Amino acid sequence: MFAMFDDIYRSNSRETIERVNAYCEETGADWAMTFYDPAQWAKFEDWEKSKTEKTVHLQGIGSRPAKAVKDLNQYGGDVIIWNYGYKSIVLRLIPSDSGKTFSATLKSLDSGKVTTRRLGANRLVAVDV
Repeated sequence: MFAMFDDIYRSNSRETIERVNAYCEETGADWAMTFYDPAQWAKFEDWEKSKTEKTVHLQGIGSRPAKAVKDLNQYGGDVIIWNYGYKSIVLRLIPSDSGKTFSATLKSLDSGKVTTRRLGANRLVAVDV
């Protein structure tokens, strides 16, 4: 039994073991089974992925990948998804003097209407990938 745990420590980095410890504490999963059962390892990888990926939950469609407004292309081209699946294409992003907000010129892909919205620089918006 102890030899099995020694093999785990030798074959995995300290960082991996610490991440598995955090996963087991948060979810109540069995530590040894996380390493030896492929289904448990897949659950661990999904948990780890959810901790690093940025997502937002949209009404009517669920979770979608997200970006901060400041990370969108300032010259346009990104497609933002809103609640219920409405989409807008970014035509232009203009930062404020302080850099805390952006004035976004958006064109609706549903109606074709062009509007301007003020969005916080760190606000997460769902993007179409």
